[in-house]
Amino acid sequence: MKRIMLTALEFGESYNTNRAICELVMAGRLSAVGCNVTGEYWAKEFYQLRDVVAWADQETKVGLTICLSAPAIPLSNYYGRFPKKLGEHISPRPFPPLWQQRLRAFFTALPITAIEGEIARQIDCFEEYYARPPQFLALEHNLARFAPLQKALVKAAGLMKGRQPALVGPREAPNAESAMARQTRKQGLQFHYAGPKLPLFSSSEDLRSFFWNQLANLRDCEMVFCSPSYPNETAPKSRLFFKGQSAFTTSRAQHLNFLNSEEFPFMLNEKDLFLF
Repeated sequence: MKRIMLTALEFGESYNTNRAICELVMAGRLSAVGCNVTGEYWAKEFYQLRDVVAWADQETKVGLTICLSAPAIPLSNYYGRFPKKLGEHISPRPFPPLWQQRLRAFFTALPITAIEGEIARQIDCFEEYYARPPQFLALEHNLARFAPLQKALVKAAGLMKGRQPALVGPREAPNAESAMARQTRKQGLQFHYAGPKLPLFSSSEDLRSFFWNQLANLRDCEMVFCSPSYPNETAPKSRLFFKGQSAFTTSRAQHLNFLNSEEFPFMLNEKDLFLF
């Protein structure tokens, strides 16, 4: 039997996303939840996730999704600006867009010191609200595939003495240990490979095909990502440009409906998969 970690990384982004994730946790259909502490609904609803995880008693792992691209707004002094006068408010300025952060990471042109400070601030924010350390750290949009961000994440986790989380990172080859996995284990930390994502803009039949055909080469305990939500979700502009608001909301609702269906656990049993 192969174990997979079915994970949703968007808790805190919106009311509808939070509601969907909590529903799946209660049903025992999620292995792990990543929290976005820059999200509008993190501070308002973190306690609901904490209560649901305790009530469900399914050993659901709760971690932190590090957000470093727009529309997220930095929690730290990311842009190096300070108030000119005591008490002066600095207007919130979002991170650069995702494409720009990826391009900078590729050319090793990211402000790594500022990013390390932002990662530390997001970890602090999680612990301040949730009253316990995150069980894992993951970078949004698979940004951990870039070496500078890998090192920043490993460094941040290594500084969390006595409360060190597991790290989530990409795999480089099917049967070989990745560079990030080696760095992580040298620090004495656990490592989880980031596997595939459930396809967006897909039908229920496509989701069945995903679980039936595309998980054969996963490592044991590899993460598989989903994006459940109730309708009326707001889509990122990059997705709206191609597919439109209606298709995006329908797609995320398809994830929720499929994972909540009676068919889903039977399919896992038939494929000899176990939610770890």
